[in-house]
Amino acid sequence: MTQKTTKRLFSVLCLCLVTLLVFSACSSNEQTGNSNDPSGTNGGVPTATGPLPTMDVQIPDEPPTPPVTKPNLDFSSNPTMDGINTDFAYNYEEMFTNRDLNATYDTNAAAVVTLSGDKITSESSAVGINGNKAILQQDGTYIFRGTLNDGMIVVNAAATSKVQIVLDGVDLTSKTSAAIYVIEADKVVVTLAEGSENKLSNGGSFVPLDNNNVDATVFSKADLTFNGAGKLHIESPAAHGIVSKDDLVFAGGTYTVNAASRGIVANDSVRCAGTYLAVQAGKDAIRAKNDTDTTLGYVYINDAQMDIKASGDGISASSNIQIDAGKFSIKAGVGVDLSANPEAPSAKSLKASNNLLVVNGEFDLESVEDTVNVNGNIILAAGKFALKSGDDAFHADKSFYAVSAEVNVSECYEGIEAVNVEIRAGKIDITSKDDAINAAGGTDATDNTDSFAASTGTLKISGGEININSNGDGFDVKGEFGMTGGLVRVSVSAKDGNSTYDYETGGDISGGIFIATGSASVVSIPTATTQGVLSVNAGSKEAGVEIKVEDESGTAILIETPVNDFEICIISTPKIVKGKTYKVYVGNDSGNFTAK
Repeated sequence: MTQKTTKRLFSVLCLCLVTLLVFSACSSNEQTGNSNDPSGTNGGVPTATGPLPTMDVQIPDEPPTPPVTKPNLDFSSNPTMDGINTDFAYNYEEMFTNRDLNATYDTNAAAVVTLSGDKITSESSAVGINGNKAILQQDGTYIFRGTLNDGMIVVNAAATSKVQIVLDGVDLTSKTSAAIYVIEADKVVVTLAEGSENKLSNGGSFVPLDNNNVDATVFSKADLTFNGAGKLHIESPAAHGIVSKDDLVFAGGTYTVNAASRGIVANDSVRCAGTYLAVQAGKDAIRAKNDTDTTLGYVYINDAQMDIKASGDGISASSNIQIDAGKFSIKAGVGVDLSANPEAPSAKSLKASNNLLVVNGEFDLESVEDTVNVNGNIILAAGKFALKSGDDAFHADKSFYAVSAEVNVSECYEGIEAVNVEIRAGKIDITSKDDAINAAGGTDATDNTDSFAASTGTLKISGGEININSNGDGFDVKGEFGMTGGLVRVSVSAKDGNSTYDYETGGDISGGIFIATGSASVVSIPTATTQGVLSVNAGSKEAGVEIKVEDESGTAILIETPVNDFEICIISTPKIVKGKTYKVYVGNDSGNFTAK
């Protein structure tokens, strides 16, 4: 027997011995049903629930690619961000390592693994093959090609090992477990070969292999990264799509995930750059949750495109959500009827236990509950938002900041609900069934969990354009209201006797244009202003009746057409001076009024 043959035989014997031990590997904090299990199955073994609904998404011809470098966030030079605490913000360069962003590999140095129906073959001694399992136990790059009807890729390497799995035209199904199962490694990178199309599936059930609660088509106990320029489709008809017990990174590629339970789950963080990601989930689509470390459990996204449909939350984080750029279509609570099941799980498009920071991006968000809900602050530095909500469009337990965003809320119960609301620039259009902007309004009628810690709040408007069409109050401020600039139009239905705007203290309009129409029975008039205010009781007028204000020379200084029936109109602009008289036309009626 030659020395080479002896060495190969020894390697095979070692691999067989390791294989016997592979599925007994576990750690004390990863036992089935542990409290820090982000997949949330509580130790149960999921079983098939029937075929998954077909995904209906339009994959872009040219998906985004991750930027090589990105400047660190620096809001100090932006005066519109002054006074807003962004100390929690993440920087791009800290989110992605060179290994995350580098999808290259040396085919000559890699181990090639061929999948052929029911067989796995490889000429490399680095690949352990045990029946239908390919076992990777050391550093290196492994290229997989072909179809496997029932099998697994298992990574069980040293805790310091870095393993790269290249999928180059792979169709792999694991009928009773994960298609890719990472037991141990320092980091595993799954690279999609350029131009390749790949599929990973679970057959409809998860049979325990060891003491780990394996409940996803891709399940990893180590840091897991996906990158490359190919496509990957993941199906999980019994449980989750992808689960990582550590960090989960997407840095390039096109992914479609169809899961009966959650789509993408991570314990420490979900990070995404330059990626197209479509998720259809029976529960949350993307969730980062850490029960023991409040600095973890966050979601960071930069230059990504996402199409999400979820019966639960769209994107959920137990810490912060930060979105620097991208395009997002998120529908939450798909198929959920809250009237029939008021105790249904959370169904919000964006939900964070701490803060939400949007630096930029385009958002089309729809939900049966609050569309955006955070326990801390909502900061919209920029971006375009189209929202449709079954409850509040935006809810923050602390503050809401619109710095330079364009927001269109076409349907909601309340539009913006927070203790403190600041609008500094941009444009906000709100159509609401109840209060359009509620500052520290306490519990609302549709969700008794939305109670504020503070009993007073503030609404500050310093710029931008705000257009409100409401069947409730235009503004409801349980504290101080102040306006120093911008353009505000409030049109409240007079039929329900709601206030155009209501506040406890302040009411100072020292700049900008303010136009409010609504019921004459409940109305607050500014108590202190540096510019004049006209308050006109117009009787009962229908929507669309024109309001015009002329100065003493007969020059029109304002023309407005309310979108709701109204009885009173309140007008203040820099051109209206206290003590001066103005002629106000309301349809065919007119009269002279002195500004206060």
